[in-house]
Amino acid sequence: MYCDQLNSLAMSYVNEYAARDVSEENKEEAYQTLLELLRQNISYDHAIERCKRLIASVEPAEKIITIFKTSEKPIPNPIRKSEKSVKNRRRKSHSWSNYEDQRLVAGIYRYGINNWGNVADFVGNGRTKAQCSQRWHRGIDPSICKGPWTVDEENLLIELLHQYGYKSWKTIAQLIDNRSDVQCRYHFGQMKKGKLSDIHAPKKEIKQAPVFIPPQTKALKVERSIHV
Repeated sequence: MYCDQLNSLAMSYVNEYAARDVSEENKEEAYQTLLELLRQNISYDHAIERCKRLIASVEPAEKIITIFKTSEKPIPNPIRKSEKSVKNRRRKSHSWSNYEDQRLVAGIYRYGINNWGNVADFVGNGRTKAQCSQRWHRGIDPSICKGPWTVDEENLLIELLHQYGYKSWKTIAQLIDNRSDVQCRYHFGQMKKGKLSDIHAPKKEIKQAPVFIPPQTKALKVERSIHV
């Protein structure tokens, strides 16, 4: 039942809830504690006690425990008036609730990220496997960076667009590694609109050619200055 993809989620819990003055060594030890908890090699109480001692917070351990304790019963599907309306409702995107996110993570823990059909059935509420996959890869996965884009990332984005074209967003996102396909597409759109001041190349300084003054004109200026 253990899923490697939840390792990064465990680390994100440690970074989010650890006290500010906690050392990196303690954070690493707390992270290893959560991994042991995910593998079910230690008890709930032991994990909670160690997290409290190491990072002054029990939240990371409690979040992992919540994954374990999530009910096997999926959220009931929306009321069905007809098969056609159900299909339309499934296609329509609606915001994910906190409980749906919890069930999604719990489903990934049980089935992994290569069995989205089972994960979707576990979540319930009419969620499709495509919606579950997109929610994880575009929203919950902590390996996805949600901060500002760096210059190197933007340069790589442009380079990959030249190489793979403007319809291969999934491939481009995989090569950038820490950005989703939606982030890549949206950020490029912002770049095209010129809304990001830091994406424009520095303007080249235009050097004006020296003005050529004919010799006669120079002599005339000197003569006038003498008379004055």
